[in-house]
Amino acid sequence: MKWADSKRDFDTILAVWPTYDPLHGFWEMHELAVSQVGAPKWRDRRIPTPEGLVKMDRHFDSGAAFAAGSSLNERYASELQHGPIGEDLRRSLQLKTRKALQAKERLRSEEALMLAEARRRKAAVPAPSASDLQLTARAEPFRDALAAALSAYPYHNDGKDVRVAEITKRISGSLATLTDCPKTLIAVPD
Repeated sequence: MKWADSKRDFDTILAVWPTYDPLHGFWEMHELAVSQVGAPKWRDRRIPTPEGLVKMDRHFDSGAAFAAGSSLNERYASELQHGPIGEDLRRSLQLKTRKALQAKERLRSEEALMLAEARRRKAAVPAPSASDLQLTARAEPFRDALAAALSAYPYHNDGKDVRVAEITKRISGSLATLTDCPKTLIAVPD
């Protein structure tokens, strides 16, 4: 698909926010966009390539993702401030943007607090050692990485069974996901 082949390529972008994809190990930008009709909505951010094609806006570390997001948000706020729209609509979009970004930041802060609380609560509970893990033959190469992930993150359950369904590799080639049946996803950060 080429850039400008889709109507969405001409929507007004109000803000961006990075979202982590643990399965693939990257941060994907989402954008708060508003079209000619309707309310602002979050969606995947697509950007043009030098060849005029379309690609997803992805970053491989959180620092770069949040720095890019902050820089883009400043630019979009300035564009909205100086854009050729009515003052009432401008103020409405500014408030909606601020509220949407505030909600994302609050969620990020809440998740960090929950992780800190979980680590505090599980501080006295020993994580399973690498030799205690019962793995399939396919998962055996990841024994040490899995043990490191379980010791770094407090989601082990006090010595009860931890069932791992499948271990795969990230697109970048490093350890990707350890999926617990049926919903829990444990990712080993780089």
